This record gives sequence, C-alpha cells and structure tokens, in this order.
Amino acid sequence: MLKRCLGIVAILALLALPVVGWADEETFIPPELNYNATPPAGESAEALLAKRVGQVMEGVVQELVQKGVFTPQDQAEIQKEVEHRLGLYEE
Repeated sequence: MLKRCLGIVAILALLALPVVGWADEETFIPPELNYNATPPAGESAEALLAKRVGQVMEGVVQELVQKGVFTPQDQAEIQKEVEHRLGLYEE
C-alpha cells in the first residue's frame, strides 16, 4: 500500500515538472491581445501649474534684480528655493 502511494506521488511529481518549467515564461498572452487603448499619460495639471508658477516667479525676481532690489546671489537663492518648493528641481 505504501509503495503504491509513493509510486502515485512520484508519477504525479514527474507529470508536474513540465508545467513548472513552462510557468517560467514571461506571458501566455500574445502581444496583439495585450493591447492597451489608453494613451500614455502626459503631464498632470498640477505639474504644468507648478512650471508656470516657477516661470512667473523667475520673471518677477529677474525684474527685481534689474531694479536693484535683489542681488544676483539673492536671485540664485530664491530660484533654488522656488524650484525646491514647487518640485521642479532635477534629481
């Protein structure tokens, strides 16, 4: 009885090997069926607004530098802070 049970388990294990090896493949769906009709996302409205605010702030600070209110060093510090707060800085 025990030999018969072990034999059945061994045969089932051997039969399962091709299935386990076949499961390593990347996908079972052909590429033409894996189509996604949603276009890639563009920039969000929040990101566009942050860029525009950064541009306006840059223009305002540049005008104030020309009028002598800020120095070019102040301009660089302000620009860096604005970019950091708006998330426009490069990582």
